[in-house]
Amino acid sequence: GVLLPGDVVKISANIPGTLFYRSNSPGNFGAGPFPNGTEEAPIVITCAPGIWIDPNNATGVDGGLDIVRARHVHAVGVNVRNCRFPIRCITSGGSAGFPMKIHHCETVGANEANIYVGSLSDPGLNVSSYVGVMYNKCHSSTGNVPWNEGIYVGTGSESFAWKDKTHDVEVAFNEVYLVRGDGIDVKPG
Repeated sequence: GVLLPGDVVKISANIPGTLFYRSNSPGNFGAGPFPNGTEEAPIVITCAPGIWIDPNNATGVDGGLDIVRARHVHAVGVNVRNCRFPIRCITSGGSAGFPMKIHHCETVGANEANIYVGSLSDPGLNVSSYVGVMYNKCHSSTGNVPWNEGIYVGTGSESFAWKDKTHDVEVAFNEVYLVRGDGIDVKPG
């Protein structure tokens, strides 16, 4: 079937790889096959209890769940383990009053940032904005100090930091423990 605004994508079996949600918005990453949600009808990605996205790839460039250039696409109750970046919101978000939600997710065994919200290699063209990162559990990371954060907002690379205009990201009520870097790292931008 065709995915439409308001739909729920429920993952009911373990995924042994990366789940890419790339919207059909144009940009540096190219247009993807999936639609954006709307303020009134967001698209929600979730996992059934006990189900995990598990790429088992701690050093690759891909994440576990990568939401790229998407608006009003929520990750709620998503479980990701054993990868470099478990959940990434790349040049994505919501709108004022209707933020994108990364809520009630669990990340285990990250090599770098457990939850990343920022522009990555697309600075200045489209930013991550209006994102709520709440009620998540990020723990038991395996990565390198100091790049193994619980939650990371913005871009820390000197070549991109001044261009990353990520804004209006609310981080609250998360449980972050046994990470080897900062619990929460917010970069200038």
